[in-house]
Amino acid sequence: ILFFILLFFSGCSDSYQVDPLTFKKMVSARNFGIAYLEEERYSDAVKEFEKLTQIAPEEPNGYANLGLAYMRMNNQLRESEIHLQNAFNLAPENPDIRLLLAEFYQLSGNDEKAINLLEESVNNLPNHIQTLYELAQLHAKIQNSGSIIKAEKYMRILAELLPSNLVVIFKLVELLLQNQDYNGALYYLEKINQTLP
Repeated sequence: ILFFILLFFSGCSDSYQVDPLTFKKMVSARNFGIAYLEEERYSDAVKEFEKLTQIAPEEPNGYANLGLAYMRMNNQLRESEIHLQNAFNLAPENPDIRLLLAEFYQLSGNDEKAINLLEESVNNLPNHIQTLYELAQLHAKIQNSGSIIKAEKYMRILAELLPSNLVVIFKLVELLLQNQDYNGALYYLEKINQTLP
C-alpha cells in the first residue's frame, strides 16, 4: 500500500490568484499537516488540512491529504472517501490523487475498482512510475494466469524505465518464473549480475 503526501499546490497559479498572506497561511497549514502525518498525529493533520481546504477550497491537494489523514485513522474510511472524491473531482487527471483513491478502494476491498482507475491513469500517462508499480502489485495479488501476465507487462515497462532498479528487476524475475518464462527470467538475472559490483 502506498504512503505518500501530495506536497505541491497544483492550481494556485493557473486556477486562481491568492494574496501573499493567504499563500503564507496555505503553506503553513500544508507544512504542519505533512509534519503531523509523518509523526502519525492524524487528528492534528486533519485539523491542518481542514484549514487548508477552507483557505483554498479550489485546491485539490488539500482534500487529497485530508483524505489520506482520515485513511490512516481507525474507522475513518467514509470520511476519507468524501475528501478523496472532492480532490478527484477537482483534478480528475492527477495521477497522485488517483493513486490515493485507488489505495482507498483497496482498503475497502475493491481491488477491481482500484485497477480500473489506475489503468485509466496509465492510458493518459503511460510512464508514470508509481501507477505502473501499483498496477503490477495489484495484478500480482490476484494470482490468476491473466493477472500475472498483466503484472509482468507493467513490471517490464518499469524495468525499461528503471533499468538499474534492482527491486523492479527482482520482482519482474519472480513474475517471469510464475509465468514459466525461464529464458526471460535468465535474461534479467544476467542484467542483475551486470549491475551488481
